[in-house]
Amino acid sequence: MSLSGGTATSVAVAAPAAHGTATASGTTITYTPAAGYTGADSFTYRATNAGGTSAPATVTITVGAPPPPTAGAVSASVGYGSSSNPITLNLSGGAATSVAVGTPAAHGTATASGTTITYTPAAGYTGADSFTYRATNAGGTSAPATVTITVGAPPPPTAGAVSASVGYGSSSNPITLNLSGGAATSVAVGTPAAHGTATASGTTITYTPAAGYTGADSFTYRATNAGGTSAPATVTITVGAPPPPTAGAVSASVAYGSSSNPITLSLSGGTATSVAVAAPAAHGTATASGTTITYTPAAGYTGADSFTYRATNAGGTSAPATVTITVGAPPPPTAGAVSASVGYGSSSNPITLNLSGGAATSVAVGTPAAHGTATASGTARSPIPRRRDIPVPTALPIARPTLAAPHLYPGAGDGDDHGRRAAAHRRRGQRQRWLWQQQQPDYLEPVRWGRNQCCRRHAGRPRYRNRQRHHDHLYPGGGIYRCRQLYLSRDQRWRHLGAGDGDDHGRRADADH
Repeated sequence: MSLSGGTATSVAVAAPAAHGTATASGTTITYTPAAGYTGADSFTYRATNAGGTSAPATVTITVGAPPPPTAGAVSASVGYGSSSNPITLNLSGGAATSVAVGTPAAHGTATASGTTITYTPAAGYTGADSFTYRATNAGGTSAPATVTITVGAPPPPTAGAVSASVGYGSSSNPITLNLSGGAATSVAVGTPAAHGTATASGTTITYTPAAGYTGADSFTYRATNAGGTSAPATVTITVGAPPPPTAGAVSASVAYGSSSNPITLSLSGGTATSVAVAAPAAHGTATASGTTITYTPAAGYTGADSFTYRATNAGGTSAPATVTITVGAPPPPTAGAVSASVGYGSSSNPITLNLSGGAATSVAVGTPAAHGTATASGTARSPIPRRRDIPVPTALPIARPTLAAPHLYPGAGDGDDHGRRAAAHRRRGQRQRWLWQQQQPDYLEPVRWGRNQCCRRHAGRPRYRNRQRHHDHLYPGGGIYRCRQLYLSRDQRWRHLGAGDGDDHGRRADADH
């Protein structure tokens, strides 16, 4: 202070300092600058003694600059998933009035405020990180220093059991997992689903049921983070039932005589897992297998037919629907030329026809045979040789046995037949039926005697046995041969039945053995 005049007994601060504190005590004043302040300041004071008090005088202060601060390296650890962790800085030298982040952290965020810095690691990150900082005061700014951060490992996650329902025929259904403990960074499917597909991606799992499946299914999963992997947990899935299928009416055409024709069904609604024939076809066979039906028309049938069917899946069975079938007409048959050989004196020989094209249901004779009879029945034909087609031999070996009178019928050929002569009947000019009375002796073979002295052995000629055990014989007829009949009885004697035509009077017979 600058005092003159009378000696002051005391001083006092008149106007205080703006950036510090001026304190008077006796005849002295002390000044303390405000913390951190550097620069000009001032205050006024007065001096007093017994003679009075002086006018105020000004004291001008210059507060000098501080030394700059020094920033030192720092190491710190923070918890996994933590936030706003305060970092204890390493400052020396002049008191810093502020700090600032230099190079930012790679795996988190460092934030400066005043003379403090906080650090937050990135979500899910664990491991090392770092950043730099500087400190500043009125004296200047420090060189940068590094802060090294260690982000701790998280606790391992815990996977819990889950129950979920998904729709029939759905896909990629997200499953809400039950995770606790440390935050999971990934999940994985353990035991796969038996009736669908569970797919893990990141920390999510989706489930798609198998096509056509309804009911219960399950799989297991695990969760993992930097702290470890959880024990497996089970996800139980319920796949809903599908809507029942709807069967619609169908019209189809099939070829005549075809078989196992697949029928295109009309199915809608839920996907059918099987179909069944409800009411069978009247003129064919409808066969169901899985979700298909085939139809085979009855042999020879053409025209309309129908049957009904139902469709089924896990959701139920449809109402019956009608399948209307049109069986096409067959192509017309084609008759081809035929050559055939038949035996002499044969009858009813079946002829193998030459038929192609559509299957014939009947055949008919057009131009008749000139030397036989062709008879049509269904699709078989047989000729009957006509009498003029039978060649007659001019001579045969003849043996003339001597016939004892007691073995002849009374009146054989003498006009007295006593009803013991059988009547000869011609049928259609081609065959004779000889009706033998019960009074005859037992007979075995008939032998016929002709006017040309040739014998015909009936056993060697076409012969038919009727239901009365009588013989029907074919012979040339037409008045050419009027024969007498001999029968060889079981006692090996010839017994004669006269023809009654006057030739030889029935008393001679030749036998061909």
